[in-house]
Amino acid sequence: MKYGNFSTLDCPTGGDGIIQKAYDWLDDELEKISDELNCSCFVHKISNSHDFGPYPSFEVFMPEEFEYCDDEEDKPTIERAEKCLKKLNDLQEKYYKKFAKYL
Repeated sequence: MKYGNFSTLDCPTGGDGIIQKAYDWLDDELEKISDELNCSCFVHKISNSHDFGPYPSFEVFMPEEFEYCDDEEDKPTIERAEKCLKKLNDLQEKYYKKFAKYL
């Protein structure tokens, strides 16, 4: 299965293992979404280059089938994709609220 990038999220800062805590929380939440919708969403931690030095972020992925399906031909997939996108958008909002003081 191919995957498409849903979003890139800023990693929290502040030490005390907060990046790993945020990663674990995202991973758990994405597993719940995946189980509910019978799909496979996941997160990767990446390192980005910048003039001031590398910094981490999280990339959240969803199945590519949700990005490239024809709504006239594959209505069940479209319905699952719409549910998935709503849940991922809600998750992103929850993430930024939960870790706001570290971002």
